Amino acid sequence: MKYSRIALFGILLLLAACEQGEAPFESGVLYRVETEQGEGYATFSANGKKGMKGVYYADEGALFASAKDVKVKAGKQIELVSGKDWKMPVVSFEKYEAPLFEECPETWEYTDSVYAVREINDVVYAKAKGYWASYPDTGESFLSIYMSKILDKDEKDLDLDMDIYLPKKDGTALRPLLVLVHGGAFYNGDKTDIGFPQWARYFAGLGYAVASVNYRLGFGLFLPPERAGFRAVQDVNAAIRFLVHNREKYQIDPNRVFVAGTSAGAITALNVAFMSDKDRPEQAKKDGLIMAVNPMMSDHFSIRAVGNMWGAVNDLKIIGNAPTAIVSFHSSGDPVVPYGSDHPFEKVIGNEIMFPVMYGSKFITEKAGSRRAKLYTFDMPGRHTIHADKNEETGERTLNNHFFEIEYGMRNFFADVMLPHPFVPVHESDTSQVFKYDATDIDTITWKAEGGVILSQDDGSVRVLFLSKRDASLVASGTYMSGLTFFKQCY
Repeated sequence: MKYSRIALFGILLLLAACEQGEAPFESGVLYRVETEQGEGYATFSANGKKGMKGVYYADEGALFASAKDVKVKAGKQIELVSGKDWKMPVVSFEKYEAPLFEECPETWEYTDSVYAVREINDVVYAKAKGYWASYPDTGESFLSIYMSKILDKDEKDLDLDMDIYLPKKDGTALRPLLVLVHGGAFYNGDKTDIGFPQWARYFAGLGYAVASVNYRLGFGLFLPPERAGFRAVQDVNAAIRFLVHNREKYQIDPNRVFVAGTSAGAITALNVAFMSDKDRPEQAKKDGLIMAVNPMMSDHFSIRAVGNMWGAVNDLKIIGNAPTAIVSFHSSGDPVVPYGSDHPFEKVIGNEIMFPVMYGSKFITEKAGSRRAKLYTFDMPGRHTIHADKNEETGERTLNNHFFEIEYGMRNFFADVMLPHPFVPVHESDTSQVFKYDATDIDTITWKAEGGVILSQDDGSVRVLFLSKRDASLVASGTYMSGLTFFKQCY
C-alpha cells in the first residue's frame, strides 16, 4: 500500500502515540482517516481524563457521509470505538487541507438587462470630406431625395459623430463594444433612426458599451454608389478605432467588438468585418485605404460577430477573410436588398445598370457555414424593413414585435459567441458525489466545499463528500479562455 509523505508522517505519529497511550489528534481539526473498513473523515475534542471523542464520517460513495459518534482508544494501535459492538482500528491519518480557492468576480453573461444607462450624445470621432453625414428619416422616398441631389458635386469637410451609451456602475473592468450602423441606401438616415436608440439602451443595459454612428452619405453622377458604400466602411472602421483608442475612458475590450446594422448599415457592418484593402471596389480606390479616415489611430480590435439585418455583400469570397460570426435577419420577399442574389431595388427602373449584383443573407449564411452563422428568415412579401411598420397616411414609423425578436436573437447569438460553453455544473443525483461540467472554454477553476471536502478533481469533474446536510454547499470560481471570470453556486 502506498502512502503520501503526510500519511507516512501520520503513521509515525500514530505509532509514537500508541506507545504512550495518547491519541495524537488536535481538537477541532478535520482529519482524513483510513481505517480497516475504508476511508473517512473525523473531528475530535478532548474529553478530560477520558481521552478524546468525536464524529467519524464514513465515505461510502454517497454524496453525504454517514456519521458516527466515536471515542478514541489509544494503545498499541489507535481504535475508533462506538458503543459496544463497533470498533475500528486506524491504519493512517492526516490533517485535511482544503484545496486553494481563489474567488473571482462573476462575469455577467449579457442576457439580462440590469444596468441603468447613461448617454453621451454627438461625440465627434473624425472629420472627412463628403456631401452630408445625417439625413433623418422623414418618410421621404429614396428616389425623391436622389433626384433632388443627383447633380450635387460640392463636397465639404464634415464632422462625423456618434451617440455613446454606457452601463452605469457595472463594476466591470472591460466591456464588449457594440457599434450600430443605421440604414438608408447610403443616402439618408441618422444614428437616432427608429429602433437604434432602443437597441442601444437595451444592450447597454446588458453591460455593453454601445455606439450608434453617423457616416458620410450621398452619391450621384459625380460619385458612384460603390464609393459611397466604401466611404461608409472607412467611417465606421474609424469610429471603432476611435472608441478602442479611448478604451480606458469607455472601459472597452478591443477583443470583443460587435457590429450591427440595418440595410445599408448591415452592408457596411459586413464589409467592416470582412473587407480588406485588396477587396476594395475599383471605383473606390481613389478614396484611399480602409484606414484613410483617422489614420493616426491604428489601435487593433477584433470583431467577434456581425448583426446583419437585411444586408448583403457584393463578393461572397470576402466572408472567408475572417472567422467572425454572423447572425442574419431578412425577409425572403425583400424587394430592396436581395435575400438570395440579385440587383438591389428590384422595382426601380434601370436597377441592373445602377447597381451590381449583391448576395443577401441566404447566401452569406451558406458561405459562412452553420458553425458560425445563423439566419432568421421572415416571410414578409414586399417588405424590406422588418422591425418597424410605416403608416402610409402619416409616414410615421412604429416598432413592431419583430423588433424584439431581432433584439433577443442578437442578444443570444452575441452571448454565445462570447461564452460558447459557459460553466454549468451538472449533478446527476443527490446520491452521486460527482459534479460534471464542460471544460472546453475553462482556463482555470478552483472549488470550495462548505460542510464537506473535495475528494478529487480533474478536467471536467469534481468529487465531493458532504459531512453535514445542514451546512452543505459547493461553489466554483475561475476564468474562461477569453479572460472572463465566473463564480457559480453549484450546490
